[in-house]
Amino acid sequence: FKPDDIIFGGDGLDIRSLRGKAHAQEQNESLKDDMEAFKRFMGKLFKRKGANKVYLWGNHEDRLNVAMETSGSAIVRDYAEGLIDEIQNFLRKLGVRKILPFDADEGVYELGPLRFIHGYVHNVNSTRQQALHYGKEGGAVLMGDSHRLEQINISKYKGAVGFSCGCLQSIPKAKYAKRRLGRSAWANGWAYGYYTPKGEWKVWLAHRVNGRWCYTLQS
Repeated sequence: FKPDDIIFGGDGLDIRSLRGKAHAQEQNESLKDDMEAFKRFMGKLFKRKGANKVYLWGNHEDRLNVAMETSGSAIVRDYAEGLIDEIQNFLRKLGVRKILPFDADEGVYELGPLRFIHGYVHNVNSTRQQALHYGKEGGAVLMGDSHRLEQINISKYKGAVGFSCGCLQSIPKAKYAKRRLGRSAWANGWAYGYYTPKGEWKVWLAHRVNGRWCYTLQS
């Protein structure tokens, strides 16, 4: 793949030590390993020179913003602010042109008839709800967050399609979700496709099955 546009949908880091319901063991976790893994992955994802590169801040990255804005500890606030600067400076060095906030209004990136979001609804109907809300007439919405891999065609004027693009994490290692029935719907995946100035577009979903990536190369 040699894409002209590379859009990362968010949650490039876990930052679980700062999540609202973090237990004592999680709260004591260092973010150094998390940051190093982030840099290794992003260095590969955004290595293509000349591509239009975009990063959508996810709810996990937003934990840093929440800590910076609300923590009762000045040390925590300063540390969170420093990590935000480190992340964004690193992405800019990789050529990332836009870093959009985790915001239901401002965190929307557009490419012709396509809109990209991290995801702001958390239920079994989230793909449909967000496609209805964000979908352009005859266009599509691509989203992350839910970890599901699905396509839902929306009944609206001139139609719209919602794509939940899956996740790239190790699902068996997601022990925090071991009691959630919804984890059985999670899948490793990502989206790719094209669009034209005339409003034409096509999106496919790559899917990891039995350890192998399944996708179709189109000319």
